[in-house]
Amino acid sequence: DIQEFMIVPVGAASYREGLRMAVEIYHTLKKVLQSRGLATSVGDEGGFAPDLPSN
Repeated sequence: DIQEFMIVPVGAASYREGLRMAVEIYHTLKKVLQSRGLATSVGDEGGFAPDLPSN
């Protein structure tokens, strides 16, 4: 089972660019989850917490 994934902006030229990349991925992932009818609840640490058949 998988608990979580981390976004790592490999190849970013600066902290600013890395943060921008991570934010874009986060918001795109939210849209993908919504389009598939999956939950977009956010856990304590800011990650998405969809309903899964097992933990």
